[in-house]
Amino acid sequence: MRASGCTVVATSILLVLAGTVLAQSPGNLEERFIINAQYRGAVTKTFKDVGRGRVIYKRTPDGTFSLEIVGSLQNPDTREMLRLNAAAAFVLRGQMIQRVQQKIDMSEEAKRYEKLVTHNLPFVYLARFQPLPKTQEPEEVHYQFDGREYLLRYATVEGAVEATLFETGTMIGKMFLYGDYGQPPKGLTKARMVGANHLVFSLVIDRSPSPSTRGD
Repeated sequence: MRASGCTVVATSILLVLAGTVLAQSPGNLEERFIINAQYRGAVTKTFKDVGRGRVIYKRTPDGTFSLEIVGSLQNPDTREMLRLNAAAAFVLRGQMIQRVQQKIDMSEEAKRYEKLVTHNLPFVYLARFQPLPKTQEPEEVHYQFDGREYLLRYATVEGAVEATLFETGTMIGKMFLYGDYGQPPKGLTKARMVGANHLVFSLVIDRSPSPSTRGD
């Protein structure tokens, strides 16, 4: 599985992997993640804590929202390190998402996922801050971005709200949120992505003390 279960894991940094009016969000909020992966073929093989990532969310008074995603992981087979730094700003007008600016910096092996990064960046933010459904009933929210159709389908499952992201009808991610119905999520517990060749990978909130708060 050198070509599948190893490199596809890099996409788990991207998606944490979303109404018309953006919910009010902090001017600067950071969340940290642990990256896991699982290959579900004839034999299931799990890779734990193959990397770490963080997302920094920002929103300006003019309605522009932006985020920066920084992550790295080690390919379980080749031991090569994959690195990503992606920053972008967007504006939401109705259901149309417009990119204002974008900067992508990747290691050579990770560059194969640049297209995936650019397609999904705004939904990292929107899924984290847009209001949850007003009730437990399933709800769908449609978006257009760069000429493509996107759908966020919300459903309550075992006390958590699942937000499943589809691009032109294909499922590309799933996020597990918690909070009060009709309000922006209080937080994200984990995200799960299905890659090619039976690869399933996830981001789990890193609840260990941040380096700045740890004692000596």
